[in-house]
Amino acid sequence: MDSSAFLSSLLGGAAGVAVIGFISKKWIEARIQQSIKHEYDLKIERSREATLIKAKAQLVAELFAEWLSYRDDQRRLNQLTLEAFLWLPEDILHDLSNLLAHKPGAPSVRDLVIRVRSHLLGASTLPAHEVILFSQETLAKMAERHKAEVAKKGAIEAQQGAQADEPASGGSAA
Repeated sequence: MDSSAFLSSLLGGAAGVAVIGFISKKWIEARIQQSIKHEYDLKIERSREATLIKAKAQLVAELFAEWLSYRDDQRRLNQLTLEAFLWLPEDILHDLSNLLAHKPGAPSVRDLVIRVRSHLLGASTLPAHEVILFSQETLAKMAERHKAEVAKKGAIEAQQGAQADEPASGGSAA
């Protein structure tokens, strides 16, 4: 083998190794970039999911808070109820309907909070009795409202009774 053929083979082999090295380097760089991008994409997706879950949880919490407050203006309560009906699964919606309609045998607010929590976050080991609700104010408002309704009904009945006792004026000329 003469030296020029040897040198030619050596340079050809070196060039091949250089090309393979360059391609390998680019391939490794691309793989690392894709791996980093994939990790960031996963983090962004988890963050979006967490934000969505939090928004849905806040909606349900506000729905229950509005419902328990016995407000006269029920526009916001209706809005929250309708929003919940757009995304909650049917089995939870059935129980929510029964609760909001005060149907006998309906689950409690606490039970539904745990069910929605499990729906949003997966299985939950939190017992329903640990969900805290401040009910003294609610009970006081219910009693106050009942007293006002009874008083209003009594006033209407008294007014109707007074009108019935008034003599009819018919213009009697004697």
